[in-house]
Amino acid sequence: MKTNLFENYMASQRSWLAPRDVYREVTQNIEVTVTTFYLGSSMVSGQLRHMWRYVIRLENHSPQDAVILRERSLKVYSLNNMNQAHGHGVIGKQPELNVQNPAFQFSSTVELAHSKGGHMW
Repeated sequence: MKTNLFENYMASQRSWLAPRDVYREVTQNIEVTVTTFYLGSSMVSGQLRHMWRYVIRLENHSPQDAVILRERSLKVYSLNNMNQAHGHGVIGKQPELNVQNPAFQFSSTVELAHSKGGHMW
């Protein structure tokens, strides 16, 4: 009789708390890090939808030169579908990245029709 069934089961599962991917880019001393998490799938209006959480961290590597996030534009492409999000600032704020606050982080979720093949920029 197997006694390690639980350990084998847990080893085969991917935790929704574990990051799926991490992307990092530095442009003009501003580092943008995007971490994605797959939350699973559910039926929405009779269609299978895949839920993803993303965390975006902005860090000013030259904080003596303060910058303000005045607007944002996110594009998420999944196979044959593109979702876009535009707006002033982020989560109702226009954060300033300066010496006192060199970094800012926020997160949100997005529904996609497919579990793989998505790109965000």
